Amino acid sequence: MALVRCSLLFGGGLVAAGLAVMGAGSAAAAQPVVAANGILCDLVRTVAGPAVAVACLVPDGADPHDYRLSARDRASIQSASVVFLNGYRLSPALERLGRLKRTVKVAEVAVPSSPGRDPHVWHNPLQAAAMAKVVSRQLKSDVAPSARGSIDARVARVDSVLTQLDRWAADQFATVPKAHRVVLTEHDALSSLARRYQIRYVPLMRSFASGGPLRPSSLREISQAAQASGTKVLFSESKATSKTLRRISKTSGLPVYGQPIVVDGVAKGKSYVATFVSNVCTFVNAQGGRCDRSSGDRIASRWKAI
Repeated sequence: MALVRCSLLFGGGLVAAGLAVMGAGSAAAAQPVVAANGILCDLVRTVAGPAVAVACLVPDGADPHDYRLSARDRASIQSASVVFLNGYRLSPALERLGRLKRTVKVAEVAVPSSPGRDPHVWHNPLQAAAMAKVVSRQLKSDVAPSARGSIDARVARVDSVLTQLDRWAADQFATVPKAHRVVLTEHDALSSLARRYQIRYVPLMRSFASGGPLRPSSLREISQAAQASGTKVLFSESKATSKTLRRISKTSGLPVYGQPIVVDGVAKGKSYVATFVSNVCTFVNAQGGRCDRSSGDRIASRWKAI
């Protein structure tokens, strides 16, 4: 897999991930760091600003569970001062990097007792804020002393935006009739969101299937559970609805909603906050609520302006 390089703009110049300097006439270089996936890339870029140059391993929209290190990725990792990983085995291929390079498993530090060791902790914005604080502490030990004050200011703004995002999300979910506050997906990735906002969560394949091809008996159980759950729709995790979800939809009579929920990172070309806003509105509108998308988009704009 080719390395995706995330660039930063400042002082009228473009800084590419690697050995780019911080600006004309500046003696300090942007510190090269690596972030494993889109969530971490966005958090690190937002917290650090121009103090670091971030190389992102997993492209937006790609599945971090299936990521494999390429030779180019290894070279970038070797040149980085620190590698930010999610942890909780989100990307098993990266688990051994700690033996070769200084790494921080951000989700494990931020949420040390994630139930079931679920790696998808960012679906709760307050846990994402805790991840940002972990990133901030690490960056301040790596960058020039002159950059530390800026990082403190930026992480404070991050915390403010994510606190606002959490309140906004709670307000949107409250518009959904209680009987329909349930989300059904194929896999177990939204537990943090469900716990935070008191949504019933049914990861169909984990709850009713034991792996491998879906047996007729399991399909019947899944379909009956879906029908009894109160959900109006099934949610896909990608734009291409899987064959399994199509079978469940056909058997249960529940439609697959036209807009997927992004569960494993950020949507292509979007920030963490913009992706979260989109996910919330997808769920709320599908289940009979009224999502205030314009307010959510304003929060995403605040994030982008940090």
